[in-house]
Amino acid sequence: FWGDAGLVDSTARREFFAQCKKAGVVGLKLDFFTGETQDITQWQEAALKDAAKLQLMLDFHGTYKPAGQEYTWPNEMTREGIRGLEYGTDNTVWSTHNTIVPFTRFLAGHADYTPFSLRSDVAKGTTLAHQVASVALFTSPLMVLGAFPDSLLKSPVKDIIKVIPTIWDETIVLPPSEIGEIAVYARRSGKVWVVSVLNSATAKNVTVNLSFLGAGSWHASEMKESGVTNIVTVSKANYTSGSQVNLTLPAGGGYLARFDQ
Repeated sequence: FWGDAGLVDSTARREFFAQCKKAGVVGLKLDFFTGETQDITQWQEAALKDAAKLQLMLDFHGTYKPAGQEYTWPNEMTREGIRGLEYGTDNTVWSTHNTIVPFTRFLAGHADYTPFSLRSDVAKGTTLAHQVASVALFTSPLMVLGAFPDSLLKSPVKDIIKVIPTIWDETIVLPPSEIGEIAVYARRSGKVWVVSVLNSATAKNVTVNLSFLGAGSWHASEMKESGVTNIVTVSKANYTSGSQVNLTLPAGGGYLARFDQ
């Protein structure tokens, strides 16, 4: 709580950052900014500058969407400014919401959405495959997950999540993406491609064209729907740029595949 911690004052903020650095802290999550006033935007920029001098990373939660700050201050790892899973128990239709924000809010930049929940009252209307795929499709260099650490470590999908990159060199929006209906992304990190699919509240049969892959054969690890909401199937296959993946997606379903050579 940046205000409650007495960090409004610049001297107090610098002293606090210095104490964190001395204690071995590498980053801070600052929360509960109450608006987008000039005072708050100036405070955040000053905080990024002070933190950068100490090589501290910052995550601004409970604040407005990004406006390019990370290009001047790359120690800004992410910021909220999005309706994310902390509102999971309200009446939001999350399957539809999650097929809208990739084409709206995420155009502004990274977002601390806190994706992935194993709680049925939070992830309602979506499958486990949808929740996992959202980790790859939503952009946040610091990916803060919405699951309890103990629950995540016991989850059968933990090894899938562990190898999802958080920094991307290239993103391609693939057919049959449609705002509010389905989001299909191919994202490259180094030499690895990841395809993630999020479906809305209507079941669909879709075909994903893999023409973005380079030459040769690609080894894929795929996570698909099992027919049971909280269970996924994991399999391996080989594909080329001439291949297609045919998917049967339930309402709120998802798909994830990692391709490498």
